[in-house]
This record gives sequence, C-alpha cells and structure tokens, in this order.
Amino acid sequence: MGKGISLGILFSFIFSVNHAQEISPYGKFLKDSVMVGEEVKYSLSVKYPLDWHVIFPDSTYNYEPFEFYTKSYFPTRIDSTHAYDSAVYTLSTFEIDLVQKLQLPIYLLNGNDSTTILASPDSIFLRELVTVLPDSLKFRENLAFQAVNYAFNYPYFMIGLGLVALIGLGTFFIFGNSIRTKIKLYRMRKAYEKFSLEFDRGIIKIKQSETNAQLIEEILVIWKSYMEKIEDRPFTKYTSKEILKVGFEEQLKNVLQTIDRSIYGAIGDEEMHKNFEALEDFTFERYKIACNQAKSSQNEPQIKASRNEEKEIQSTAITQFGLDTNELYEELKKGGRFVIYYYTISILIMTFRRSSEVKFIRSGENGIKQGLVYSLISFLLGWWGIPWGLIYTPRSLYINFRGGKNVTDQLINKVTN
Repeated sequence: MGKGISLGILFSFIFSVNHAQEISPYGKFLKDSVMVGEEVKYSLSVKYPLDWHVIFPDSTYNYEPFEFYTKSYFPTRIDSTHAYDSAVYTLSTFEIDLVQKLQLPIYLLNGNDSTTILASPDSIFLRELVTVLPDSLKFRENLAFQAVNYAFNYPYFMIGLGLVALIGLGTFFIFGNSIRTKIKLYRMRKAYEKFSLEFDRGIIKIKQSETNAQLIEEILVIWKSYMEKIEDRPFTKYTSKEILKVGFEEQLKNVLQTIDRSIYGAIGDEEMHKNFEALEDFTFERYKIACNQAKSSQNEPQIKASRNEEKEIQSTAITQFGLDTNELYEELKKGGRFVIYYYTISILIMTFRRSSEVKFIRSGENGIKQGLVYSLISFLLGWWGIPWGLIYTPRSLYINFRGGKNVTDQLINKVTN
C-alpha cells in the first residue's frame, strides 16, 4: 500500500511538471518607476489549454513588498485549442528599496489539488524625491520687493453666500406669513378703493338720470365682480336668488329684489340710488370681515394635511351641528370656527398621523379643551417612532394647543359650491 501511495505522488509530480512546462505566465509592471505610496499597475496573463482550470491570486495573497488595492478582470479569450486570461492588479509600496521585485503565481487545479506556477519576475525602480544634501549650503539673499497678484477668495465667498441664503430662508420661515398677509391686505385695500370709486360714480349717474335698466345692470355687475374677489365665489354667475341662498338673505333681500324689478320689470324707483348705497355699505362690511380673516390667518398654525383630513371635511355636513345657513353665518361673524385636531401614534419604525372629525367651536368656547383627548393620545403614544414620531408628535401638540387647525373656509366652500 505504501508503494502505491509513492507511485501516486510520483505521477502527480510528473503531471505537474509537464503542465508547468506547457504554460508560462507573464507578469509585468505597467511603468518603470514609482514613488512611495503611489499606486502602480501590475499585469498578469497566461495562455493555457482549453481543458485546464487556472485561477489567479486574490486579495488574500501576500504581495510583499507591495500592498494590494484592487484587481481588474478581463473576459477570457479562446481559440480552437487554447484560452487566454489576464488581470491587472493595483498595488503600492511603502518600502524604500531602490529596486523592488514582484513574481506572482497562477494556480493549476488538479481535482482536489493544485499546482503553483510562477510568472517571470519583474522589477520597478523607486523614485526619490529627497536627494542627499551637501555638507555646506550657500543661500542667496534677495530683498527686492516682489509684487503678488491678489486672488479672489472663492471659499470665503461661497461661505458668505451660504450664510446670506441661510439668513434669507430663516427670515422667510419666521416672517414669511406676516409678509404675505401684509401684501394681501395691501392688494385688498387697493381693490376696494378701485371698486368704491367706480361704484360711487355709478350711484352719481343714477341720481342724475331717470331710472335706466342698462345702467343699473352695469353697476350691479361691478358689485358682483368685486364680491367674487373677496368672497371667493362665482357671484357674476349667480342670480339674485342664488346670492340670497348663500347666506345674505337678511341683509340683501329687499335691495336685490328692488334692483331686479328695475332691470327685468321696468318698474322705476326714484330712490334707486339708496338701494345701491345700502349695497355699498354691505360691501364695506364684507371687506372689513375679509381683512379680519386675512389678519387672523396670519396667526393660524401651518401644517400639511393628514391623509384622512380631506375625507373628514367632505363627510361633514353643517346640519349635524344644528345650524341652518343663516345661523351659521351669524356664528361665524361672532368668531365661531370649524376646526380639526391631530393625533399621532407610533410603533417603532411606523408612525401614523391622523385628524379628528370636524368640530365646531362657538365664540367664547375653549378650543384647547375640546382637543385634550387627541393631545393626550399624541403625548403618550406618539414619540416612539423613529424618526417620524419625533417630528409629527410636536406638530400635533402644537396644533392642538393652538386651538386646532381652522378648516372653516374649506367647509364653507364645500357647502356653497
């Protein structure tokens, strides 16, 4: 049995030697010199019969005196009898020997064994940056003034630009709502002044002439066009009956009916100008209400709507609060409002932010008190989600402790449109 093992080893050795003689790996640096720490490419290639299995060294191989960085493969090329493989290694050296050599192997697989075949060695020269200094040095003095060109300091410029942008953004987020409100109030004032001037001219014409249906209709159109802007409703498309139905019946019923009789029934009225003066007084009151709403919206908390907020608004009916249209507008004039509250629930990486059903807060009622349940839910269950629980919970509490989010406009628009 020992004799058989010896013969097997002998045949394996002869097989390996024969294979090693049939292939000759080729290794070479892709440049002649390198500096300490500089990357250098080393190419390794081999040509071998098609039925052989050859592998190249990987990152676990000891490339001393070089350090291994990366290895690039190339697709195998074959012809009728042979295959050709190659790879490029990225190496570097931190040794200071002037000449450094490298000889990489390839491995020929023989079943469960392998044969190492070394490529031809190649060497590379180390480039020295510091030469040996002589024992004595002669320094040359030069005291002449040398003009230096001033260079633009781009890093400081970019830092300054970034700070200006940061300050601008901070100002916008802090005072942006106030600035937008002032601009809106200015535009509303200019629009009212323009309307008032045009409307007054029309009233003067009515006073100076007999009842003229065309003139009356033109002035009524001027009024509807302005009301359309401040009420955000299509007044120019509404008939007088439709205008009364949206909540102005008590104030405008007699006025609009008298104007309609003059336009469509040719029924004159010597006191027609007084109807338009009443209409102007009503418009001024609506203008003041719109201005107050714009001012109050400046202090309203801003927050992105939750997923079910729109659904809650759409499913809410005015009748469920026990109010008809006239009662609703009376309550709103006194300071009543429709609000929703937010609550946040977190489960580790999952965070849910939802809104309550629409609540009606009458004038003088405590809006914070009605939202305490939702604030308590957020305070106890909202913080535990990362990261959204830490973001949504403070927002929900902020909204609730400000008396809820005002959704009056959305709800009224849904009812009247």
